[in-house]
Amino acid sequence: VMAYFHSLDLDVSNAHRLFRLLDTNNMNDVGIDEFLDGCMRLKGEAKSIDVNMLVHEIKRLPLMLRTALRDLEATRFKDANNACNNSGSRKQDS
Repeated sequence: VMAYFHSLDLDVSNAHRLFRLLDTNNMNDVGIDEFLDGCMRLKGEAKSIDVNMLVHEIKRLPLMLRTALRDLEATRFKDANNACNNSGSRKQDS
């Protein structure tokens, strides 16, 4: 296995990170197809465009998280408001 990694120019000094990269279906195991596809995907050094794409995506994450959090809070507020309104109308019906 080490010779195979070496032939693909893969650094396996941190096996746990490599495993997480290869385990694409997050099932805590790496099947032969995942292993081979992942090794080929990771072959060689990162290209400048790959690194820059990652930097770009990472910079977008805070905005995406803020937007998702704002939407979630708005939904929760709307649900709470609806629950209060429904609770008040039931009391009036009694």
